[in-house]
Amino acid sequence: MVASYPPSTMDTVAPHFPPSVASHPPSTMAAQRIRRRECYDCICMFIITCILFIGVPLLILICSLDDLTPSPTFTLHDFKLSTFNLSTTPTPTLTTNLLLTISARNEDYNQAFHFEKLDVYASYMDQQITPPTMFPPMYLRSPDVTLWSLSLNGTEVPVTPGLAAYLVQDVTVGNVLICWIH
Repeated sequence: MVASYPPSTMDTVAPHFPPSVASHPPSTMAAQRIRRRECYDCICMFIITCILFIGVPLLILICSLDDLTPSPTFTLHDFKLSTFNLSTTPTPTLTTNLLLTISARNEDYNQAFHFEKLDVYASYMDQQITPPTMFPPMYLRSPDVTLWSLSLNGTEVPVTPGLAAYLVQDVTVGNVLICWIH
C-alpha cells in the first residue's frame, strides 16, 4: 500500500520573483532597456554639446588672451651700409659691412624681460649675408628703453649663383632690400 500524504503548501505556491520581473513580460523588459539606453545616449550627447559650445570658445578666448601679453618692441633707428661688394669669380661671394642702431622698449608696467641669447644678422632674399652678432645679456625693466649700436660684418660670404644674379639686377635698379632678423 502506498501512503498518501496531504498536499503541502510547497506544491501550491508559485515560485517567488521580484515584483518588477514578475509583473512585466520579457518583451517589456527589453523595451525598458532600450529606452534607458536612449536616455543615457541623450545625456551623453547633451554633455558633449555643452563641452563643444562652452569649452571650445573658452579655449579660443584663452589662446587669444595669450597674444595680448605685451612683449618688447624692437626698432631700427639708423642703418648705414658702408661696404657692399659682390664678387662673381670663381664662386659668388658678398662682402657686407652694416652699422645699425637698434632700440628695445618695454611698454608693460608689470613685467620685465631678461635676454641671455639675442642675436641679429642681415639677410637678402631669405639668405643670411652676415654672421650673427650677439647682443650683450640684458635686463629690460618696465618701462625702459635700451639702445645699441652694432656692426654687422660679412666678409666673403658665399651666395648662390641665382641670388648673385638677383643682387646684380637689384643693384642695377638701385633698390636692394636687406632684412635684419633678431
